[in-house]
Amino acid sequence: MQEKIDSATSTVCSTPPPHDLYSIIIAEENRYKQKGYGLISASLMAISFYVFAPYVGEWSWPRLMDFVSENNYELWKVELFISWAFHLSCTIVTNLSMWLIYHLELPFFERYKINRDPWPWNKDRKEWNKLLVKSIGLVGFNCLVTIPCVLLMNAVINNYETQLSFEVEKLPDSWTIMTTISFMMICEDFAFHFTHKFMHWRVIYPYFHKVHHTYKTTVGIASEYTHPVDFFIGSLTPGALGAIILGKNCHFFTFLCWIMVRSGETIDGHCGYEFSWSPYRLVPFSASATYHDFHHSHNVGNFSSFFSFWDTICGTNKLYF
Repeated sequence: MQEKIDSATSTVCSTPPPHDLYSIIIAEENRYKQKGYGLISASLMAISFYVFAPYVGEWSWPRLMDFVSENNYELWKVELFISWAFHLSCTIVTNLSMWLIYHLELPFFERYKINRDPWPWNKDRKEWNKLLVKSIGLVGFNCLVTIPCVLLMNAVINNYETQLSFEVEKLPDSWTIMTTISFMMICEDFAFHFTHKFMHWRVIYPYFHKVHHTYKTTVGIASEYTHPVDFFIGSLTPGALGAIILGKNCHFFTFLCWIMVRSGETIDGHCGYEFSWSPYRLVPFSASATYHDFHHSHNVGNFSSFFSFWDTICGTNKLYF
């Protein structure tokens, strides 16, 4: 079956038809209502993250800086290695966590399943095993090759000097971490929307982004199952935009917190479950796992990551609502 590609997927926003703002507000109201008591759990997780993160920094960062100083390591090498290792660790942990949830098949989790179709491993085990091997290989390549190459390229461009703050005296407090990550979310969402839209341009879609859309039913590992070029343009660049803008006003510890948030959000958006306790969906007009699942199952619209307002402005979520 030939995949359907949205005819409006261009790199600029064309004037959308009259948009039913009322239906969007109603959908947003229903989204919160459906979460019920899960909102409490989500709020507690978000608050705990921002409250305890500074304590982790205060405990770990002086030790790390002493170790770097004692061994005369260059900061750009520390930045490269820790960024890579932290992303790799987040990818492994989140995917293994989802693997466990999928295979336990507990009613507690399955009640949040978005798609009524069976999971791909239950639908056709043989085909799933083939796709799983390909997925592990490509995700592994992106983690072990693409990311280090991009980080090294960034170091060369910046003349082997770190662009972020490493000072122990400037470790961020809870408010700083929260506001900085919020800024990074806004930057990432803006860049992701338009680069994602660009990768759906029919001229280049078959060569790069079509790989990601192999998954019609989203599962966790699909989040980084993408062509390396697509991974660089559509994932790594938007994810780094906020830190690039902030420069020395962003502490490297905050950037590591951001990596954790972004890695968790993309897994959450592709996991195939609409968990009521997801802390990533607390903000108003947030995109969701259901929102992104529509993009994969229909291959039209819903291009954003954290928020839905760019889709609303550009009229690319009108079929969803």
